[in-house]
Amino acid sequence: MSSVSVESDTKESIPNGHVTESVLTGPGAVPVVKGGGTKLCLPIQSVLHEYHMKHGLRHEDFLRYRGYCSRRLKHVRKALKFTQTSHRAKHFHKRHVSEDNVKDLRYLEILLLTAERSWAHFMQLKDESELEPRRMHHALRKLSHACASAKYLLKICSVEGPKNKVDARTTIEARAYYHYMEGNLAQNKRLWSEALHNFKNASALYEKVKLLMKEDMREPYDIKLTEVQPLINFCAYNLGETTTDQMSPTMTELGLDFDEKLKLMTKKVKVTSFDWLGQTVQVKLPFWNTFLSSIENYRLEINKALNDEAKINFLDSLLDETRQVQAKLKEEAKMQNDKGVVSSKSGGAGANASSNGVSNSNVESSIMFLLGYVTFIKLSSSVHKNILFLYNLVSKESGNKIFGAISKKLKPQTFLKFFETCSEFIGEILALEQVEIFGNFENFREGLKKQQKAFSSFSIYELGRCYGAQSEWKNALALFNQSKLVAASINVKDLIVRGMESSLVVRLLKELLDFIDDEIYNAYTNCISNQFAKDLSQPSGADNVGNSEPLDKNLDKWVKLSGTSLKNLKITSMPPDYVPVPAKPLFFDIASNHVTLPQAVDEKVQAANQSKGGLGGYFRGWWGGGSKS
Repeated sequence: MSSVSVESDTKESIPNGHVTESVLTGPGAVPVVKGGGTKLCLPIQSVLHEYHMKHGLRHEDFLRYRGYCSRRLKHVRKALKFTQTSHRAKHFHKRHVSEDNVKDLRYLEILLLTAERSWAHFMQLKDESELEPRRMHHALRKLSHACASAKYLLKICSVEGPKNKVDARTTIEARAYYHYMEGNLAQNKRLWSEALHNFKNASALYEKVKLLMKEDMREPYDIKLTEVQPLINFCAYNLGETTTDQMSPTMTELGLDFDEKLKLMTKKVKVTSFDWLGQTVQVKLPFWNTFLSSIENYRLEINKALNDEAKINFLDSLLDETRQVQAKLKEEAKMQNDKGVVSSKSGGAGANASSNGVSNSNVESSIMFLLGYVTFIKLSSSVHKNILFLYNLVSKESGNKIFGAISKKLKPQTFLKFFETCSEFIGEILALEQVEIFGNFENFREGLKKQQKAFSSFSIYELGRCYGAQSEWKNALALFNQSKLVAASINVKDLIVRGMESSLVVRLLKELLDFIDDEIYNAYTNCISNQFAKDLSQPSGADNVGNSEPLDKNLDKWVKLSGTSLKNLKITSMPPDYVPVPAKPLFFDIASNHVTLPQAVDEKVQAANQSKGGLGGYFRGWWGGGSKS
């Protein structure tokens, strides 16, 4: 991977033009600052606009919005392990966000959400004060808390020197947010001059930032300016001023470094040539160069790490930053598709070629090409992390080999799960569209298939260990032989894949080939010993006949009984086996009226028929017979 930078003649808008809530708060939204890495960028007004529209303020439901801020604040603190209470002892310990621990975008979000929660509470109490005026005093205290949080957010963003981890855009928007909050507080206290001063500063800052944004990203700033302008007019009216242009803010009032911050935001963006899989794309996305440099920095830190646990921590940070860039590229792809629809309707077929700062004649969609590379980095880093986790697990048992005597103390299901996960990750890389099209470059696809085959051999070996743990040594022996057969068919040189940490896979394969023979001999020995024990426990043929069936069923056979078989001799079965017996036949008195009987018997039968009727009398009465009385 190489990059060549060429300055463009045009000006580009602010880096990271629009960041949605999912980018800020999702599992991959953790840009981490390490050794001069990325600058944190929190587009405050865009984020607040999205919060307001999604969580109640579209209908001026301040109670719902305050509840969302509280839940979101609790979730962010828990995700950062920055909570102020412990699970065991419910004691509250205040933890402040300082310049030293701002290594994550979510620390800035904590300060922003704290201010928004207090502001929402103020607006809720202000509405309720129409019925109960006393609530206004409580409301003003909440607004003072919001101003204090906004001021502290500005302080964190305005730190100078090496501790400054926030970009120019975030600093300017934090200053505008602070002036807006201070203006609200002064207005509600009827300090019209101070309120007018703060509202004008906020309006000027939002106007400057808006002019540097792309056309489709100016909506949040237009809404805020529309909200601030009536407040400026109202304060000017109360001061008796006829025009609001007499007190335009100066650079000194907006901050001594305001001019420098604007220059940083309007600096020229470099066009970078990015190479992957033999294809070259021209990239003018402002965050792409930072991401590539972050990858190199993380790899250097991983190589310098002293233990596997430190390497895993660096890989976690890399995965978080990769997910953030992935979300940004998806947002760019969405914008590209929207612009493509508009240009196709207007007849501009080539308008989409460089709309997002990427272009290449050999790649159909450059944004999707970059997205494929970022997905490759994420999946390959996940494979690297899983292998390091297994080595770290073995090292806790004083071992340094995954396939060895020490690892046999651990459950094979643990290793099997991780190896199958790694194989799935490599399968996802192979399923990428870019790998399917350009995977022949430097045998990239073949190397991935060989690695997947190697992980399959590791999984087969661990599956054999599972059978061995259940004393099913025949199945274990067959799986061990299959694992050795698959591993021996892989050439170590074929496992090298450009852009991946292939040395660990090579190391695993060599460890398996060195140790698999011992497992095969062990399984074979256990198979023989189990068969020998089974033969010893099984009686002879004659004794088997005598012991398998009772003696009363083999009276016609001669059975030789030994002293051992006499102890277990079965003479008969107790209880006896069931024998089928024919049931008693049933006779019905149907033909008794048609049989001639002796006189004495006939009198008895007639008497019985007269008393009971009989079956024949029953039918006779049914068909109209019987007595005529």
